[in-house]
Amino acid sequence: MIRETTYDHVFESQEIFREILNAMANPGTIKLIEASITVPENIHKSSAIIGFVLLNSDVSFCLSPYSKELEAYLISNTSSASKPAQDADFIFSNGHADSVEVIKTAKIGHSEYPEDSASLILDVEKISEKAFDNCTTLILRGPGIKTKRELHVTGLSQEVLECINEENIEFPLGVDVYLSDKGQNIVCIPRSVKYQIKQQ
Repeated sequence: MIRETTYDHVFESQEIFREILNAMANPGTIKLIEASITVPENIHKSSAIIGFVLLNSDVSFCLSPYSKELEAYLISNTSSASKPAQDADFIFSNGHADSVEVIKTAKIGHSEYPEDSASLILDVEKISEKAFDNCTTLILRGPGIKTKRELHVTGLSQEVLECINEENIEFPLGVDVYLSDKGQNIVCIPRSVKYQIKQQ
């Protein structure tokens, strides 16, 4: 179990939290988030940082694929609890097609309490504002976007994208999504935002 000693859970978390809020208010905009942490395998550093900021003793998380080391790491540093996907407030996974099954089990809220839903933190390969070879382009429209915004990504499968669209079809029910890449970039796609998928 690794307890981070150099990470400032007050000052750094407040700064990063503001960046995450800004990313959520401006869907599709890319934010670089950095912190002095050493993460286990099976998770991008920026995903772990999101966990440090958003997890606490009042919420729960699920890891898919499961990692005992990563579970212990997040519990030790956030005091959050690990729960099955259908009960978790945050689900950490990746953009591969085999994530579809866990996404389908995520909480999407209900009519009286739509906020009782899960957030997805998905590890992908690369996120960019500019198109590049073999990327998938998302054309985003919705609150926080003037007309449309293009986002270019690799490591995010068509199956996962279609599954998220299905989960978010009955707004305000649905899941909020955080994409996190190897370069410590993140981007937020709230459930209120719709996207079209275009392969380059």
